Order: sequence, then structure tokens, then C-alpha cells
Amino acid sequence: MNVLENAVAVAGRLHLVHGETIGENRMGRYFRFSVRQDTPWKDGSTRHDFLLARAYRPEVQNLLRELKEGTSIRVSGEIRSSVGSGEMYILADEVDILV
Repeated sequence: MNVLENAVAVAGRLHLVHGETIGENRMGRYFRFSVRQDTPWKDGSTRHDFLLARAYRPEVQNLLRELKEGTSIRVSGEIRSSVGSGEMYILADEVDILV
């Protein structure tokens, strides 16, 4: 079996997902959040993208709980697809605060 690299690093602003932020599956408990990216378009409008992410590592979860909505962050990890729903998300391995 060939293993493909699916590493990703994205930057934006922390967006705390409304509703259930804690989930659990066969990989363990995770904290749901998203990275908001605002991209200006040529017509003067702004596109708002919310990139869904899950943090399984307790130290990353604790950091995210301490941060305020809108904090500039960089998330490094892998792109994954949920087994049940097929929802794409970033499996967050590291979160860094950007200044």
C-alpha cells in the first residue's frame, strides 16, 4: 500500500464552532474548531472560508480553550475525511499563535 503525504498548514483566525465542540470517535475525544480565512475579491467583497479542524492532543485542546475567538493562529496537521459523514477536516497536530 502506498502512503501519500497529506500534510497541511493553514493560517487565519480562530473560530469557535457553535454547538458541540467536543466529540468522540474511535480515535478518542476531540475538540472541534475552525480557522477563518477572509479573502478580499476584486469586486471589493470578502469571501469568508471556515476550515474545520479537530484537535485530539490534550495540550492542543487546552491551548484552544484558553484562546479568544479571532486570535490569529497557524494550524499544522493532515487533511482527513470523517468515516461516517465524509466531512473533510484538518487533523490538528500543532497550533501556533501568530503575532
